[in-house]
Amino acid sequence: MAAQGQRNQALLAIDARSDGRGNPYFWLAFAKARFEPGNGSDLKAIAEKRISVTPLRLDLTDEPTLTRFAQAFAE
Repeated sequence: MAAQGQRNQALLAIDARSDGRGNPYFWLAFAKARFEPGNGSDLKAIAEKRISVTPLRLDLTDEPTLTRFAQAFAE
């Protein structure tokens, strides 16, 4: 198990492209540069040629704040 690593955003390249039907899309890529991934991260595991399992969650809702707001604005 590993935590999600973070790449250096300065190395990010965004390339506007079109698919075969002319629909626009963006290709995101990071330049190949030497950097030291954080210990315990998925990037460190990959750099060491190991398998990484990183459980992620898409919902980034701040539940404690949402609950406070619901209580504050309840009728």
